[in-house]
Amino acid sequence: MNFEIISETEAWDRYDLFSYWSVDYFSFGKNNFLAFDSAVSIVGDWNVSLLCEQHKVAGVIINGDLTVSGHFDMSDSLVLIKGNLKARHVCISEKEACITGNCIVSGLVYGGWKHGIFTVQEEICALFLIYEFDRASFGSIHPDIITIDNDFNSGCKGNYTYFWHELNYVFLPKLHVFASDGSFSGLDLSLMMEVLNHNEPVMNITPRKLRMYQDCFSTDNFDKAYGYLSTLLNPFIELDGFEVSILDVDQTSRLDFKKEGYSLGFISKERGIIALAKRQQDNDQNRKAIEQTFCNLINFIESGRVDNF
Repeated sequence: MNFEIISETEAWDRYDLFSYWSVDYFSFGKNNFLAFDSAVSIVGDWNVSLLCEQHKVAGVIINGDLTVSGHFDMSDSLVLIKGNLKARHVCISEKEACITGNCIVSGLVYGGWKHGIFTVQEEICALFLIYEFDRASFGSIHPDIITIDNDFNSGCKGNYTYFWHELNYVFLPKLHVFASDGSFSGLDLSLMMEVLNHNEPVMNITPRKLRMYQDCFSTDNFDKAYGYLSTLLNPFIELDGFEVSILDVDQTSRLDFKKEGYSLGFISKERGIIALAKRQQDNDQNRKAIEQTFCNLINFIESGRVDNF
């Protein structure tokens, strides 16, 4: 690989670093960087952080496209790609990475356990995009990406295909990681990449299973239930032992379902039914209970017997 080691001051002048990285990462002249002044192509995996450690530099600047046939790991280094990135899998953690073009990944893009800042100025395209980033900014997200909130502490902010609470239901059990108390704690991302490399399935959900849980749910029915509950003087109603109330969070309208003071989950117009249990068997049971209660609510409203509430 043809590169040169340049000072931080020279990197500022040559590549306008302040336009791409946060000022927090600069040492104002103390750091050096590896600079590739043309496109780079790597066969196999590339852990750019190990390269930075070897040459005692803070990061890598590639003035062109980067193609990595395997896993591109930039967990502990600053990375600027002034072009497009193509890779099998991508990991960003702890530091900051910016791609001025497209990020095209055939497998998994994920934030590592130490998070990090990830910017793609154009489109990001992958099979799975797992959010454990401190901050992420994308010009656009390809509509076919499955986006996942894999961080329990994030509060499920944003518009995700699946929330953390749903992962144990959606993904194959062999990818599950459990805490010492037996509760589901996340996905084994290393194993997930290995399985994807062999073109094996990682999800156990099927359209038929989704329909089984969401036959009663539709955006029209959600509007019908939400509109009715909005007219009630009480903050909730009780139906078949369940407490149903409106709970709007982060400008997202949703219906909350509780039993004996314990929240089973909720329904949102955008996401459908979300169960909140950690254990898979409890998650499935809660999801069914939420759907059944929602269907009963719709049936009562449509039958004109809403006064019975």
